[in-house]
Amino acid sequence: HSTGAVEIEQIPDIAEKDLFKPESKAEYWQTNVKFALDLLEQHKDEVKKSFAQKFAGDKQEVTDEQIAQLEQSFDYKSVIAELENLDKEYNSVKNRISQNRKEIRFLREWQGLPIYGAHKGRFVVFYVGTIPVMHYDEFRQKCFDAKTIDCLKINETDKEVRVLIASTTDDEERMQVMFEAYDFKAAEFTLNGAKTIEERLEKLDRSIEEDEKRLEASSDKIKNHAPHIEKFKVLFDYLTWKKEQDEAMKQSLTTSETVTLVGWIAEQHLKELRVQLDKVT
Repeated sequence: HSTGAVEIEQIPDIAEKDLFKPESKAEYWQTNVKFALDLLEQHKDEVKKSFAQKFAGDKQEVTDEQIAQLEQSFDYKSVIAELENLDKEYNSVKNRISQNRKEIRFLREWQGLPIYGAHKGRFVVFYVGTIPVMHYDEFRQKCFDAKTIDCLKINETDKEVRVLIASTTDDEERMQVMFEAYDFKAAEFTLNGAKTIEERLEKLDRSIEEDEKRLEASSDKIKNHAPHIEKFKVLFDYLTWKKEQDEAMKQSLTTSETVTLVGWIAEQHLKELRVQLDKVT
């Protein structure tokens, strides 16, 4: 592997059960180290770069002894576990902010609504929803003709009209027929204890403000691990090297006494390979 001169192939006619199974977990930890590097780079830089760009022109020479010392002195597994927890915390807060902003956009479309959802009393039923613009005038006329139904326009867009409809409880069946005929779509509201849309909007604004502070704090905790970036880069290269070795070993036939590999080599490298092999076996 260190000469880079041999291309390993699967040994033909060998059962899967006879092949060597590496236990180094190099691939698993290489993936985890890549996660840590991506996360640290993401929070360190304003401009995001691809993983390849982060490593381009940024290699450092290290010896086997230095790598062994790094593995002993750097508790990277614990650092990765902490970064995973911080990333989960960061994304959880970020998702909550996104959901709250989505709710704010929805509720602002309904500002001015006297009530915030379907409601049934003893004599009157209220409906809240939208009707396509093309059907609204005819629907409104039907309500007027019925005399026991009223339709209040809240606002409208190019495509739909937001409405509050009130009818007597005796008209429920007729309302369902009209809703189907004019493509009425009920709007769902969840104000989570707030009495009005305005009150809910205020709570959401405060929640976002607090979460943005939490987001910044989580990012700062991640940035505290930025000094480990260079160590992680060395580990990533080393684990990539180990992973390639493992993949080659998965294609070898191993007994208690021997290891058999099949592969290709350019003829001009054969002499040097023999010299290297003679040093170990």
